[in-house]
Amino acid sequence: LTHPDQLALVRAGHASWDDVLDETLRAEAPGAHSVLRYAVEDIDADGILIPQGDAILIAFAGAGRDPAHHGPDAAAFDITRPTRRDHVAFGHGVHYCLGASLARLEATIALPALFT
Repeated sequence: LTHPDQLALVRAGHASWDDVLDETLRAEAPGAHSVLRYAVEDIDADGILIPQGDAILIAFAGAGRDPAHHGPDAAAFDITRPTRRDHVAFGHGVHYCLGASLARLEATIALPALFT
């Protein structure tokens, strides 16, 4: 509703509802932060030392808006963005959300029903 130009791309067949979903998850991660974790060893995070035992809280929402990865327009909503699928909205690795496939299925059914 706030991006009619993006909706027009989908309606014209130039982008898919999956593109809309991934860009939405990248730009507006539903879980702003991860569950609290603790460093199991000393970690060098781009020159910043995280000592073993320190608490770590990952900002999923911030990761989706990182200009170093998503470009200088990372704050803009763009369903044609090449990195739109590079998000951690459902977590990563062994902590990946078990319900991610169901959530994607629900969204790909709901979005066309709402907007077409």
